[in-house]
Amino acid sequence: MFLKRGIALFLALLLALGCFSAIAETRQFYIEADSLDIARNSDVLIIGREGATYLAKPDGTVVSAGYDNISEESWTAFFRADAPEHEDKLHYKGLIDAEGRVIIPMQYATLSVLSDRWQLAFKCEPVEDEADSDYTLYFLNGSKEYYRFGAVDVYYDAVLEGTLSGEEYMTAYAYGDYLCVSGPNGEYTFYNKCMVKAPYISGYSDEFICEYVDDTPVYIHQGTGTPAFCAGCTLEEDEVDYIYLTEDNTAYDLRGNVVCVLEEGCSFECWMLDSRCASVKKDDKYGVVDVLTGEVLIPMEYDRLGEYCCDEVTLEGYVFAVKDGKAGYVRRGGEVTCDFEYDADDVIEEGLLSYVYDPEGGIVVLSAAAGILPERYESADLHTGALAFTAGDAEGRVALIGLNGKELIPFGEYDYIYVNDSATLAYGYNDDGYVVWTIDYADALEMPVL
Repeated sequence: MFLKRGIALFLALLLALGCFSAIAETRQFYIEADSLDIARNSDVLIIGREGATYLAKPDGTVVSAGYDNISEESWTAFFRADAPEHEDKLHYKGLIDAEGRVIIPMQYATLSVLSDRWQLAFKCEPVEDEADSDYTLYFLNGSKEYYRFGAVDVYYDAVLEGTLSGEEYMTAYAYGDYLCVSGPNGEYTFYNKCMVKAPYISGYSDEFICEYVDDTPVYIHQGTGTPAFCAGCTLEEDEVDYIYLTEDNTAYDLRGNVVCVLEEGCSFECWMLDSRCASVKKDDKYGVVDVLTGEVLIPMEYDRLGEYCCDEVTLEGYVFAVKDGKAGYVRRGGEVTCDFEYDADDVIEEGLLSYVYDPEGGIVVLSAAAGILPERYESADLHTGALAFTAGDAEGRVALIGLNGKELIPFGEYDYIYVNDSATLAYGYNDDGYVVWTIDYADALEMPVL
């Protein structure tokens, strides 16, 4: 979800500026580095120079201190960093952000980024038996050492709010401003953002649970122990993950107000919704509606929709769909933007770009915005959530192709080209070394962002 919201902000900005050109200015930089990578979720380079690793701007300007290693934390705007010098062989990891600022100091054995708000940092203590361990340290000579979690520091918005003992922690879940911690006794304890325990403890990890009082369902928010989806609820939307409750064909907000009633014969697919868009079903066919208005965004005439259909309809305006065994794409409003030509079982779905092997040779790419691309590629590197892909031709050259089917970086003699999800930053490698491109690029998305 964090990644999807990031792409949404990018697209919303382009739409607000009225930037609908297929391709605009592309700038190119040659970077001197021993190693180079890019972040998928931001316009940041990860470069290695003279034994240290740094974050840098696209032109190579360093923005962080030097670390022993830096790696992007998947689906977030954070990076794991290893302290360059450390006497402790285990506790030297922390987090930095895309501008190089330290979010969590480099003094932990491992980390768990639960959301953009909640991060856990672990300190370990040695144990003799592997069966008692949570963490194993491997050495080049083949030996191993075993550790268990001795303490878990809990951070909210980069502030240390509390510490859990190893006995209190087995796993954790983040729900907006609230943290759910599973202990070894099978119970779940909820905390608010100041690490104050909720009065309500249950055997369930869900954000909300349903209890019955005099045969009437009452929905309890476990983080506060208070009723929700009813009059008098004090929770705000930005405090929680799920903001709508559905029962059959009706959706309610946190205050218990009816926000949407579907037509007869329709039903919501999920009983809790975290998005304004919702997957719905009628006569075993699927579609998407706007919960606040009841407007049908994707008609209920498809056998299956993409895994992230509600996010994609909300943010980008398109959705992967299957109809009569064939795969294609549909735009919000119902227009088919990629024909249903290929068998769905043969199509590998990767978000807004998918691909299928042509029986006559080569790879066919299906684009949500441009339909079935006419070019047959020798190779195609696609990633879920990305707005461009790397293509290879029969001559061994590679290029970067946008969601609109246009060449953002023309075919050339590169060993490879990698691109971030928003198609604003890419890099490649050839005989001249590392080359980085910044791309002022937008697909012609005509549908407004909700």
